[in-house]
Amino acid sequence: MHLISGAQGKEAVVTCLDETRHGLEDGDFVTFSEVQGAVELNGCEPRKVTVKGPYTFTIGDTTAIGEYKTGGIFTQVKMPKILEFVRVFTTCPYI
Repeated sequence: MHLISGAQGKEAVVTCLDETRHGLEDGDFVTFSEVQGAVELNGCEPRKVTVKGPYTFTIGDTTAIGEYKTGGIFTQVKMPKILEFVRVFTTCPYI
């Protein structure tokens, strides 16, 4: 979890404060708490991250929510991944 500052827009930028590295990678998901102003982000569905640098990332379009004022904490969310397997005997002609 990290304290954030943010900018609203088509590609909203989240910046970690106090030169704290966020440790995220492209495709990770985050959710937020304690955001003032853009309160729709608090407890929101996980938002996909695009990393811009070690202290910044984007969370997509936020133009439909309130104007960000201050504060906030983000938490990385691990999303389930569905894997499909092919049976060996259907693909191997020697079995």
